Amino acid sequence: MKKNVVLSLSLAFALLVSGCGAGAGNTEPAGAEPAGEEITATASETAEPVSESPAATAVADESGSYYQETVEGSVLNIGVGSSVTSWNPWSNGMNAATSGSMGGMLYQTLMTMEMEPVLAYEYEAVDDTTYDFHIWDNITDSLGNPLTAEDVVFSYEQGIASGNAHGIDIIETVTALDDYTVEFTFSHEPYIGDLESVVGQISIVTRASYEASSDNMVNTPVGTGAYVLDKWVADSITTLTVRDDFWAKPEQILSPSMECSVETVNYKVISESAQLTIGLENGDIDFSNAITNEDLSFFEEGGEYAANYNVDILPAGLTNYLLCNCSENSVCSDPVLREAIYYAIDAQSIVNGVANGMGIVTHDGSNATLQDYNTAWNEEDNYYNYNLETAKKKLEEAGYADGKLTLTLYCESGDLYTNISTLVQAFLNQLGINVNIEPYESTMLADYVADSKSWDLLVCCFGSEDYIVNNWAHICDPANWSWGKSYNFIDDDKLVELLYTCKTLDGHTPENLDAFHKYATDNAYMMGLYNGYSCAVMNNKYSAVYNIQNNLIAQATIFN
Repeated sequence: MKKNVVLSLSLAFALLVSGCGAGAGNTEPAGAEPAGEEITATASETAEPVSESPAATAVADESGSYYQETVEGSVLNIGVGSSVTSWNPWSNGMNAATSGSMGGMLYQTLMTMEMEPVLAYEYEAVDDTTYDFHIWDNITDSLGNPLTAEDVVFSYEQGIASGNAHGIDIIETVTALDDYTVEFTFSHEPYIGDLESVVGQISIVTRASYEASSDNMVNTPVGTGAYVLDKWVADSITTLTVRDDFWAKPEQILSPSMECSVETVNYKVISESAQLTIGLENGDIDFSNAITNEDLSFFEEGGEYAANYNVDILPAGLTNYLLCNCSENSVCSDPVLREAIYYAIDAQSIVNGVANGMGIVTHDGSNATLQDYNTAWNEEDNYYNYNLETAKKKLEEAGYADGKLTLTLYCESGDLYTNISTLVQAFLNQLGINVNIEPYESTMLADYVADSKSWDLLVCCFGSEDYIVNNWAHICDPANWSWGKSYNFIDDDKLVELLYTCKTLDGHTPENLDAFHKYATDNAYMMGLYNGYSCAVMNNKYSAVYNIQNNLIAQATIFN
């Protein structure tokens, strides 16, 4: 058994001799006009992982392409907790799945969320708010219909209208300039992460196949991906098989998401976690990312089944926070009191207590596993490293005697956040602050937080799977909240200015990120606690490949 901590953004795979696409040719489609030079994306520039994972290593040939030979007769069985309810390409489930699970095997996007080429092999910035994307000229769907720029425009119109794609509000127009060039105009110059959201979420299909479908592809998906739906029994099994007419030539496979190394993939619905464990034990399934912490020990070193399985530890996209109400309606408007509170919290003990040690403490108001997180922050003494004596001095400086202050803490109901809140309460009791915990359903919490007179502390989470600046923006960008201040009522123009500098493509530099981090820390505006981990178990006959969202890319599985 090997336990792997998977931290890279794009985990690709070993380069083998031949691919599932037929034939050979140039990396640009025949007759294509050369793309502009201002900004371009090719596999050699985008597919390199940020850090290597023991689970899989990216190797590209000289052209930058990635491919594996399809293993004849190969079958991969994956245990999942629920069934797909609709195959419509713009339904909520499909939009969330296009890069890495079932949806991504059937449907494709212009590029991946890592900006790896898929249907589009290149893009260029025409000006600050206009981008042209060039698509391959040989794309066909599983019914043989050719895909052109007009189909891309149609798909974006449908995807935007569905309301199920997030982070694409920047789009103003999508236009077909010719058969293989699509132009996007944006409402403003893209911020960091905007392009990834625009090109990595909307599933692209041919208009001909979609309009020929009697049910809007709810039951009969037709995509440009390397697989087709072979069997679908709701709440039981979904079987996807590789296409023998997949359009991509080997040199066009510029992303693991385009691979087709596995001939057949079965997704077996097993709703009970104990049955997932049994399924792995008896070989009925080869992979699951839903094994309980208690059962995980069977597959870890020293466990009963450890000899036959690998365990991958995958960083979660969510960061857990302790926030203070910074409005004048709370005593926590005093930054010295906020510092006292934060220094009294032992974040590592929270990880140990509520997550069984499965988490990484962050020393910033962001996800510590993201690519632009500065690990030097972990060594700073001033990021509220647990120190009860310092906390007591700060509390005294703020003018509060032991036991004379009572604060109201809001949190989302549910075991995780109530357990975190209970530990926060215990730590603050040691400091001499009384805490009343009030949990609310997640759908109601934002409404209650909006009343700045009702709370002092908040335990919550926000997610990002790309850049730390997007974690910061969830909380600190006043544009996100109807009350015109940050989520926790920070009213500071300098903080917003620093944030928006970091959000720009040119301003997203280590120096500017450090400036925001320091300013937010010096003012005790937010305390990141930790990022959780999830665990995936795979039969060691295979090596798993994951995308930036830590979803399994089943079609790219490596056969050991």
